[in-house]
Amino acid sequence: MIQNHPHRAGTDLRAEFGRCLVHRGSILLKSWSLRQTRRGSRWVFADVPIDGKPGSTIDVVFSLEGDQAKRSINPMLHEKWKDWREGEYNVEDRYGLWLCKDFIPVARKNNWVAERSEWTKYHAFVNCQDLRLTASRSNIDNTPGADLAAIQKTVERVFKERITGDSKFQKYQEELEKQQQYRNAKAEESDFEKRKKAALKKKAASFKDLTLLEPRQEGGVFSIVMQLLAVQPDLFRFSIVDYDTAFGYDLLVTQDTALDLNRAALRFVEMKFELQRDFNHSFSKLAAVICWDTKLANEDLVKDMTGARRRMKITSPKVDTTLKYQKYMLVSDTEQHNIEVFVLTDFLKEALGCEFRPRAQSQ
Repeated sequence: MIQNHPHRAGTDLRAEFGRCLVHRGSILLKSWSLRQTRRGSRWVFADVPIDGKPGSTIDVVFSLEGDQAKRSINPMLHEKWKDWREGEYNVEDRYGLWLCKDFIPVARKNNWVAERSEWTKYHAFVNCQDLRLTASRSNIDNTPGADLAAIQKTVERVFKERITGDSKFQKYQEELEKQQQYRNAKAEESDFEKRKKAALKKKAASFKDLTLLEPRQEGGVFSIVMQLLAVQPDLFRFSIVDYDTAFGYDLLVTQDTALDLNRAALRFVEMKFELQRDFNHSFSKLAAVICWDTKLANEDLVKDMTGARRRMKITSPKVDTTLKYQKYMLVSDTEQHNIEVFVLTDFLKEALGCEFRPRAQSQ
């Protein structure tokens, strides 16, 4: 029940927004403000217009709080190795990015501002009166997909343009990197041996003068693609305009031959280690997906972040003899453009003759 939500205890969100928004007429709050407290760093943004929805706004409170800061102000956080007390909860249950209506937290959307576990350092709230709640007010499932996509786009823009570029946030990132560094030489040596054993078990393939290593995660897929494009730029039938693997789509590309980028039609390409049924981006401006593998079968449905669905269409060269490799397409019954999925396990072998095999000791 919402009445028992952990955010209703302790620091009250309505009061927090109230303190920030009571002076809505101030020029400072209509742009943004930042203050340092013992809780960490905090940004406040009032009346931020929602992209593509004239007249609609969001209010944002975004805080960075380290573990010590959290526990200094929140005695209900459970401590490891201690008995549980009534009402306690873990950091993972409370922190992150919360969507709110009427200044009451309803649903978490951590992936809007983080792709890994760094969201546990975020104590962030986005209030939007355009959210449509279910009768129990426990989720936002009644919100139209297009509205939710517009809110997400706005939140991502605010986070990227107004927060991550700020010197306070950059300092936080530097400190976080220090925390994640090896704490002692013994740990480093142990990790080295683990990585060495894992690396020797990796399969490899040769293409022209390249040695391609079998990936274990999305970053490995990105590495393979960049290596291939360096020696064969027209391999995927698009040209890279920009790339950013830290946030949002991975590649901004054009499929036009025109040299004037201002006139070129730009689209996105997303990379995945494994393409699954739930796709955490929108299909609307997507040109292609490049993944290492997928378990999706022909006619399986894939749903994007707006709720739009596409069918996986798999065509074998045995059926269409004009194809050089097994083709995967995300097709729509309502949209004109279809999205090609390059499944590298098939594509590299069938289109380029690259077969991944265990490496010899000399490799």
